[in-house]
Amino acid sequence: MLGRCNGVWQLIYNSTETKLNHILDTLYHRLNKKLDRLTQQSQTTYNNKENTVTQPRLMNLTCLSFQKDIINTLTLGPNYAIGKLPKQYINELIVDTESAIRQLDPKIQSSIQYLAAMKIKQILTSNVCNTLHKRLQYNINEVKDILHKSNLTIVRADKNKAMAIIQTDDLEQKINTFIQENHITPLKKDPTETFQKQIQQALETCNLLIERDRLK
Repeated sequence: MLGRCNGVWQLIYNSTETKLNHILDTLYHRLNKKLDRLTQQSQTTYNNKENTVTQPRLMNLTCLSFQKDIINTLTLGPNYAIGKLPKQYINELIVDTESAIRQLDPKIQSSIQYLAAMKIKQILTSNVCNTLHKRLQYNINEVKDILHKSNLTIVRADKNKAMAIIQTDDLEQKINTFIQENHITPLKKDPTETFQKQIQQALETCNLLIERDRLK
């Protein structure tokens, strides 16, 4: 009798779990479709906006000319993150995801684990951005080669977020001129560590600034 009861409860459990997974899977796909639509709308809105920026994102201060693909890549800016292949980061992603799920309420951990597993599987099987990112990485490697061979440097512009390509010798000359015109004295050694020690010693010998117990 007890065996039959256990079997019945197992069937009920399996049936409930299957239905729950099906519901979660349906909700997950609905949310993905909504996110895709929102992403497409956001991109369309951005493309339709007028470009009010008057300053170029990239300034070429050299006599060399660069291919259009390279210019477009550099225009993305230094903070643009090039995507990696899933196999290069998937293990770290799984560990971080599992660690985050363990911080949740135990009652919902199973459901979240299922959704996370589905998303990770989708990441592994997707190959949407690989072609674009490989092309960008190729262009960046080309830029590095050109900079090395032509003695060029990429720096941020003074008054905006643009970048400038300049001869390294010209850049060093500008720096030296700025130092001389502003009567700046170059330091032979970084004084930060010395100042930190002096501040720590002052705090340890003066009870008026902070209590000694808080320094430990």
